[in-house]
Amino acid sequence: MAISTKMKTFTIGLCTAALLAGCSAGQSESAKPPEPAVSAAPEPVTLSVLLRCYKVSPEEFERNFAAPVKKKYPHITLVNLECRDSKHLDELIVSKELPDIIDDGLLGLHDMLSRDIPADLQPLVRSEQFDLNRIDPKAIEFVRSIGQNGELYSMPRVRSASAVYYNRDLFDKFGAPYPKDGMTWDDYIALSRKLSVQDSNIQYQGLLIGAPRPMQTQLSLPYVDRATDKAAIQSDGWKKMFETWKAIYDIPGNRAAESKDLFNTRDRFIKDKTAAMYADINILEVLLTELENSGTKWDVASYPVFAGQGRGVMGAYGNGLIITKTSKHKEEAFRVIAHLLSDEVQLENHKNGQMTVLVNPEIQKRLWENSPIFKGKNVAAFYHNDGADPYVASRYDQIAYSQYSTALRNYVYGVKDINTVLREAEEATNKAIEAEKRK
Repeated sequence: MAISTKMKTFTIGLCTAALLAGCSAGQSESAKPPEPAVSAAPEPVTLSVLLRCYKVSPEEFERNFAAPVKKKYPHITLVNLECRDSKHLDELIVSKELPDIIDDGLLGLHDMLSRDIPADLQPLVRSEQFDLNRIDPKAIEFVRSIGQNGELYSMPRVRSASAVYYNRDLFDKFGAPYPKDGMTWDDYIALSRKLSVQDSNIQYQGLLIGAPRPMQTQLSLPYVDRATDKAAIQSDGWKKMFETWKAIYDIPGNRAAESKDLFNTRDRFIKDKTAAMYADINILEVLLTELENSGTKWDVASYPVFAGQGRGVMGAYGNGLIITKTSKHKEEAFRVIAHLLSDEVQLENHKNGQMTVLVNPEIQKRLWENSPIFKGKNVAAFYHNDGADPYVASRYDQIAYSQYSTALRNYVYGVKDINTVLREAEEATNKAIEAEKRK
């Protein structure tokens, strides 16, 4: 029997619909969505770290470095090479076993460059999209000033905390007012005169200071003119620094008996407890704990400033992280550095007394929060002042520092007058630099 055209069309349509429905049903029953691609786990990486040249306990290294990195990057393990002494780095260079990362003082960066150790971090900053604006701009400026073309050979990690530590018991004993934040060097010297006294055959000192470098960075004084490689000590700034030191130690009873002990003053505050005030950087928590446990009442006030020069203290005083040129894991090393500079890690270390380089005010106000000995102390003193402008550093700064320190001792102890010590230090430094160049 013949089938009409209309019927043919209807039948074909049914068959087609059935076919499509059958295909669709088959797909819904048997087809599964593709499994998400599983990325291979990163290969384990061990990075060696040298803390040059200071020692930390295994627990401190784990807390401040290894554990935070392992939490963020489980495949990365940090190993502390445990710097033995000042010769350790040279031994690592000779044996071609330089670490991947070196934690070193920013003031030692020229020495690192003279040994051709640091890699420029700028390409990694760009590739890893690291935001340098989170870090103290003056610290970054100082690091960039050391390179010839603004290279970034170190990443600032921690600032040095400057303050005046004072013994409240001695102030109470002699009826003197406690120091206040914002005081100048002249203010502290005047206060020191009230506390540099002899009582019951014990000589007390009013104000002691540590090494010369904090005041040098405060005044932004270059040691050497980098354009000429000549000593830069013949300046009003250096003269002011020398005269300030002499004014402090000309107070009767305030000076050590021998010039060799001029910079070794911390024990008189911590152990002997004969110094009423001690202006310096970074007194170790273990020493302050010793002071606290002895029953001594103590506190902190802001570091002295120079009258008429604003609130600037401490220049580029702190530590930074270097990636060595020889490292085979530069990308991983930089990610480690970036994480150590994260808000999370910086906050925790800051709460343990490692002063952050971050400009985040919410982190800054939590300094020493984890330390029981700083409970009730004037921790705000550490942030009362501003950082000084960075000075222009030179590869010959250490040579100049040695000569200038000798000159300072001679002047403070009255061996020679100011003009003579400055002139002789200039001549000795220039001679020593020329000798270094001939090596």
